[in-house]
Amino acid sequence: EKILYELLNSHENWWCERVFAPDADMEQLMREKNIPLYGLESLDPIRDFDFILFTMQYEMSYTAILNMLDLAGVPVRSKDRTALAPMVVAGGPCACNPEPVADFIDIFIIGEGEEVNIELTDLYMQAKKEGWDKQRFLQQAAQIGGVYVPSLYDVSYREDGTIDSVKPNCPQAPEKVTKRIIADLDKVYYPKQFVVPFINIVHDRSMLEIQRGCLRGCRFCQAGFIYRPLRDKHYDTLNADAHSLCDTSGYEELSLTSLSTSDYKEIEPLLDDLLNWTTEQKVSLSLPSLRVDNFSKELMDKVSRLKKSGLTFAAEAGTQRLRDVINKNVTEEEVLTTCRTAFEGGYTSVKLYFMMGLPTETMEDIEGIANLAQKVVDLYYSIPTRPKGRSVSVSISCACFVPKPFTPFQFEGQDSMELLREKQKHLLASVKSKKISVSYHDADVSFIEAILAKGDRRLGDVIEQVWKKGSRLDGWYEYFDPQRWYDAMEELGIDEVPAMSVSATAHSSILTLKVRDTDPQRAYDVMSAVIACYPEVAEFVVGSTVLVLLDESGMPTAPVAEFNYRYYITCGAVVGAAVWCVILAFLVLMKNTVHNEDELRETLNAPCLGQIPAVKISRKRPYPLLHRYRSESGFSESVRLLRLRVEKAMQENGQKILLVSSAIPGE
Repeated sequence: EKILYELLNSHENWWCERVFAPDADMEQLMREKNIPLYGLESLDPIRDFDFILFTMQYEMSYTAILNMLDLAGVPVRSKDRTALAPMVVAGGPCACNPEPVADFIDIFIIGEGEEVNIELTDLYMQAKKEGWDKQRFLQQAAQIGGVYVPSLYDVSYREDGTIDSVKPNCPQAPEKVTKRIIADLDKVYYPKQFVVPFINIVHDRSMLEIQRGCLRGCRFCQAGFIYRPLRDKHYDTLNADAHSLCDTSGYEELSLTSLSTSDYKEIEPLLDDLLNWTTEQKVSLSLPSLRVDNFSKELMDKVSRLKKSGLTFAAEAGTQRLRDVINKNVTEEEVLTTCRTAFEGGYTSVKLYFMMGLPTETMEDIEGIANLAQKVVDLYYSIPTRPKGRSVSVSISCACFVPKPFTPFQFEGQDSMELLREKQKHLLASVKSKKISVSYHDADVSFIEAILAKGDRRLGDVIEQVWKKGSRLDGWYEYFDPQRWYDAMEELGIDEVPAMSVSATAHSSILTLKVRDTDPQRAYDVMSAVIACYPEVAEFVVGSTVLVLLDESGMPTAPVAEFNYRYYITCGAVVGAAVWCVILAFLVLMKNTVHNEDELRETLNAPCLGQIPAVKISRKRPYPLLHRYRSESGFSESVRLLRLRVEKAMQENGQKILLVSSAIPGE
């Protein structure tokens, strides 16, 4: 928000102000005195502005959006706002699935906003000058890349209530909206100064964004996928920006922000440049997003030169098995090595982040969280050079897993609230040391969050009903009342369980992923990410060839696969078949085998569908059901290791369609 605020105010004819949702006591006074919601700078009612823009950072803030519009005297539903102004616009990470609030927002900005906001505002100036009505402006705005106008699309449903299609209802609206991406962060606008509050706020420090995106590919992490590709700024640019921010704000702390700060490839020279002046000016540095597997003593020494606070690391899961499932490429040894480095450097406080309710999680994994924390405590007291007279503090913070859209785990179910609470109690019982503290998220909040994250337009009525029941600031625990949500869904006939546990089969018509890329590595990277989410339906298009994975019963499926560094492909086995069937199938598979890349290329480019042979691994491995390989091997290697068997070949719309299933494991 700070970047867009300064960006819009940098233009001569534009004026941008801030507005915040008031707390309950202030809202009561405003309604009693008929004071509409106003801008912070001029105190003008926001209903008199041309645009009202919301950043949707968290699904639980949806009721606050409705309340702010109502408090401003603006109709909450888009169809009831017929004038050109105010135009209600929303963006941010939650806009990747805008459908739950589609009835309330005129325009969604999908992706990064620095460029598209300028284009949208320029178009609005033209609309005001030429006297356009709202509908014409929306139709023209829809043609800007990254702009989604929900009123220009119609949603149809099947008899079972699942989505059948989302189609434009006017020629100006594109069939698909592509997210906006800033290609060069060194050239994009970045403020030389930020607004400095005169009260204490969260993150009350200078914030310097050093890169966008993440190269890790953790399967639960929405930000890691929607902010791709990974882009970073040059350290000279960052040093100049940091100097300017600290000079103009007076802050004595500078935070280097990104999804994984220690992955920044020029972190060492950047810190060297920053320390040349921050040490003299008594400005401390903080790196809030550190990776366990690349935290070094040199990095620690530089960050802690002026201020030594606690360190936070994300282990995410308590056992190595579960860390492999979620593609968290961190080992217990790396966690302990990192903690040893921190303790030897004088640190006595470590915070470990975990997630609870992850796919395939067991009570043994929950116990692993407590066991890992205990090993960190024991490690501290085993170090002879530890700070004398000071005890260690290990904090465990456990978030509840929420399957988010556009992640490999988007089709995974969520643990029931009862099971999550049982796991939370088991974690508390597993902690034996007073040196370890535990905090965790409310299961009810996570349950509603999952519904809103994966829902469609039919949830709009629910959100409005909950707001009318009194929900305002549901992102704060003291105001959140889950019963309002359950009552609203029951009154409106919305079944919350199917709304949350969405299946890939039900939405395959609109969520099928096609990798239309002739580059083998890029095609494979996307393919393996989707395989990882266990979808019941998965299409992979490589060039002009479509691969649809089938299980042994002939139904579309996909095996499990890792996404980054290590990849494990679990091949399907023919279960319950008679011995003679297994032998027969094995003989058929041995007839046509791809042994190398040339043969595979020949297979995929076969001019005649009848010439396409079965594809299977041709070399022996010690574990026939679990194959490990590296990303460098690319798509060709992945197809061989998947041991795919062609079940059916057809031609459709000029494309070769290969229906493929896993080969019989074992050689």
